[in-house]
Amino acid sequence: MKKRLFLFGLCLMVLFLGSCLSTKEATNSSKETNVAVSNTEGEEFVPPAAGAEVQVGQEIFSDVDGIIIEQYDPLPSFFSDVVVVETSSEYFYKGKVCVSDYQLVYGDVLSQKTGEVKQKDSIGVATEELIGVFCRSKTLDAYLVSVSDVIPEFYQGYWYYFPGMFISSEMKWLDYFPPNEENFKDMYAHAKESPMSLIRFYWPILLKTQLTEMPTLLEDGTASQIIKYQDMPLALRWQNGFYSYLENEYTLGDDIYLYLQIGGMTYFKNAPVFDCYVRDFSLVPPEEVVEERIKIILEE
Repeated sequence: MKKRLFLFGLCLMVLFLGSCLSTKEATNSSKETNVAVSNTEGEEFVPPAAGAEVQVGQEIFSDVDGIIIEQYDPLPSFFSDVVVVETSSEYFYKGKVCVSDYQLVYGDVLSQKTGEVKQKDSIGVATEELIGVFCRSKTLDAYLVSVSDVIPEFYQGYWYYFPGMFISSEMKWLDYFPPNEENFKDMYAHAKESPMSLIRFYWPILLKTQLTEMPTLLEDGTASQIIKYQDMPLALRWQNGFYSYLENEYTLGDDIYLYLQIGGMTYFKNAPVFDCYVRDFSLVPPEEVVEERIKIILEE
């Protein structure tokens, strides 16, 4: 699907939608902020951070499992207080499972602990009415490049990244793994034997396939169709507007890469069907998407 590869020259401060701004009782509130700032010559370095308006003293929770470290290399002085969490993410790249190690930094948050932290654990309290979150790594990391349209910036030995993995509107190209055929078959066989056992689940899948016909366009602008994977039916639900992209860009019978969020199984004509939401699609493998981004970064 055609999209811009990057947002150029901006460090975006947008509403941060991760769990760090929620409480276990879900009583805290935050206001959306859309403040675009850029680094210009002679000005202080501003990392490409996601942020939100909060209350001073509001408790902040971790978005990841990791380790809050006490000693770390100097950070940009844009934030007064910081919490630095060393963490990692698994992703699929060039035919294998890889691990990205990086630091997740919470700006204008006063630390209340160090050491091991679990997702949704308290990590500190806000010291300003606007907090920020960004990632950094000493390498030009394929995974961190893949999760955001915002170009990372290099500063004093580190690459600084927008934390797109926590933003629902950002496409996470390398979070989608090729399907495990055995898992597919086991679930399908179980559903056929025990129809009442069908459950909902979340399973992100990268499926390379070929479409033999266009989906059916519905009145609300979405589209639907059923395709087969290893003789098992997948019910595809295409987002509003995707039909026109598909019509303009795709030739039936060619390879297509579908980024599917499988949400469970339903029944169609008395047979189980995998319920699949098409999060995105591309005509090239995800590696090419990421490599093109890295090329653009290195040319900047």
